[in-house]
Amino acid sequence: MKNKSKYTLLMISLALIIGVSLLPGFPWSTNVFFNLRRVAAKTQAKLSKWKGQQTQIISITGKLKGNGAMTEALKGAQVIAIESTSGYAALSDQEGKFVVPHLVWYPGAQYNLVISANIFHTRLIKVTSPQDLSAPLIVDLGDLEFDLANEAEKSELFFRTMPYDFLNHNYYQDLFDKLTINANSDEEKISRINSYIATKLNYDEHAKSFPSPRAIIERGSCYCSNLAIAMTAVTTAGNYPTRTVHLTDSTGYLNTHVVVEVFYQERWHLYDPTYGVSFLNKEGIVANYRELRLDTSLIKPEVFQNFDTKLAQDILKWMPGTFNSGFHQIYSVKRKHQ
Repeated sequence: MKNKSKYTLLMISLALIIGVSLLPGFPWSTNVFFNLRRVAAKTQAKLSKWKGQQTQIISITGKLKGNGAMTEALKGAQVIAIESTSGYAALSDQEGKFVVPHLVWYPGAQYNLVISANIFHTRLIKVTSPQDLSAPLIVDLGDLEFDLANEAEKSELFFRTMPYDFLNHNYYQDLFDKLTINANSDEEKISRINSYIATKLNYDEHAKSFPSPRAIIERGSCYCSNLAIAMTAVTTAGNYPTRTVHLTDSTGYLNTHVVVEVFYQERWHLYDPTYGVSFLNKEGIVANYRELRLDTSLIKPEVFQNFDTKLAQDILKWMPGTFNSGFHQIYSVKRKHQ
């Protein structure tokens, strides 16, 4: 009787969560909507456990299919599963194949995949997991027809943001002006900032969090995530849209890294403020994350030619894998004052 009461209560809670989240015009942010959907998924997984059904953390894989120009656009498309427990998304490979990690499987579990080929084409595909796992820890969805899927609603688009440190704006603005004086191009400006932040790599500073990006710049840090945050503050002060890209090479986070993308000349460009480097695409332009995910040969050894030999060799062992996996989280700097 006690278990039945818990089951009934959970069912009512689940219905309320879904019902409230779907109310038209209700003033939820898209992030809150996403979080509600995840809570609903977790609740459903708990229900399955209480009913005696097996649950398991899995990855799902599939292949995006499109027609005409969409075939090319689906190379490096972003796939986000609303129900992901970690929030890690995926970029598809040259064939449109992708792997999304950290989902809870139980018989008949449903997943909502938000797939973005580019800023103009985003679809929502709903899939149902099989009743049994045919392969350990992974479910293959097969071919997914992008053109046949429904357009994603605004509430189904998920964007992570990080706040800009307005309290120290004058500090970042002054630093930006000093570093970019007499620079002749956007690329030269951002490259100078990237190189400067790399001088703040401090293996003796092990603090994982700082009161502000300014503190990171003043004290240095041994962590790539902190150096990325420091760079975003300076480029944002210079009015460049900026975001951090968090990478991992595996579902178990064997190797992780954080880099920065800066938007100028109508496209994103990726910089690594830990090592002060960037990579060129085949047109000789600073490559972005998508390009590096699709072609890790752009990570050329000569970029690290002035590094200590052992350090360069170590970097070249693990870095390509963090891009090649397609696993990522992206946080855009929220520049607008709230």
